[in-house]
Amino acid sequence: MRTFLVCLALSIFTAGAQEPPPVPSYTYRAEVVRVLDGDTVELDIDLGFSTWVHKRSIRLLDVLAPESRTTNLAEKLELPPAEVSHWETGQRLPGAANLRKLSVALNVSADYLLDSQ
Repeated sequence: MRTFLVCLALSIFTAGAQEPPPVPSYTYRAEVVRVLDGDTVELDIDLGFSTWVHKRSIRLLDVLAPESRTTNLAEKLELPPAEVSHWETGQRLPGAANLRKLSVALNVSADYLLDSQ
């Protein structure tokens, strides 16, 4: 599971205000649960004091990736659902050709998918 810091800007803008957005006010520790799209991830966020928000969907700022046409990964890759299920449960790893398809579908590098830290 990948851990990183998430900066969130919390502010209230008034209509017609010409002020630039504020600098992020808070920094949170977060763990990536899964990548939903090229610009959307699902995170577990540590709010501090042993308080966590689990499986929160977050869109990444300034990342413009095409939206996913389908939420079903097997459909997206045009593969049997059982094969994708084996990858998701860790029973098997995808072959080189399917790894390429998977990296393109998820908009990440093959190296990222193979890194199991």
